Amino acid sequence: MSHTYTCTYKCYATNLAPAALGTLLAAVPRDVATEALLELFVESDETSESGNVVTRVIVYNDAAFTSSAPMPPGNPVAAILQGSNTASFAKGTGTAMYTQPVAVA
Repeated sequence: MSHTYTCTYKCYATNLAPAALGTLLAAVPRDVATEALLELFVESDETSESGNVVTRVIVYNDAAFTSSAPMPPGNPVAAILQGSNTASFAKGTGTAMYTQPVAVA
């Protein structure tokens, strides 16, 4: 049984136009080392702007999960993903990054 993990990262455009911040956020690389370690693949990675809020949503799937993965799929992986990317996205955009709880389906 595979799981889908939806990770949502948000920031507020205060020093840049939302479109410029969206471009910056979309250009910051994901934490591919963690993705590989957890045996996840990316279904989608989209950035959008609404008003002064810029959102990046990454959807992962663990269909490739094998018994050799270091962590069982489901909520333990979701906990790691909630913190994954946050610091690099904040550093890459120069703004505070907010994460929502990872949705697991």
